Amino acid sequence: MYNSASDIAIAQITGKVIDDYVNSEALFYPLGAGSAAAISEFTIGAWLECAWRLATVTLDAGQNTLLTAAKAAVQSARAKAQPLYEQKARREFKSRLDSFSWYLDGEQSGPGSYTTQAHTRLKLELLKHDVIQTELELRRLDGVDNRLRSRFANGPFVFESEVASLAPKNSMWWLYGSIRPIPGS
Repeated sequence: MYNSASDIAIAQITGKVIDDYVNSEALFYPLGAGSAAAISEFTIGAWLECAWRLATVTLDAGQNTLLTAAKAAVQSARAKAQPLYEQKARREFKSRLDSFSWYLDGEQSGPGSYTTQAHTRLKLELLKHDVIQTELELRRLDGVDNRLRSRFANGPFVFESEVASLAPKNSMWWLYGSIRPIPGS
């Protein structure tokens, strides 16, 4: 069952750190022990996934205020430093694409390993729609998706059922199943 508490916490963190994050060199921005319950590192992709998931939730007044403030902070940081924001989103896209590709190259173990990677693939999708990515990286994503398709086993939605309405099966097919092991491994 989906519990929005951690996403609300991420929204709150977003509002506090987005300006510093956009203007920092760090791609995975360390948050310290105070935020360990939500995330330990902040990225644009973490924010985008949080906002995506919260789109399914009816928020109370306080939560809605936090989410609205986070969205405003992101818009403000983006407006003040658009080139830096876009550069950071492209760096994150490349980093997550590298990570997902390495996952497909390696031996996948355990039933939960694909679910973790599905979060990475979701962030790639959200980053792709947030900032125009380079043609090279989009072609790489197509190649990675083709490799994933060749080993993908259709199945149930990998996340909580409450967020399935945000993920059309035809375009987010990679959230509806799991990966088959490499033959012979």
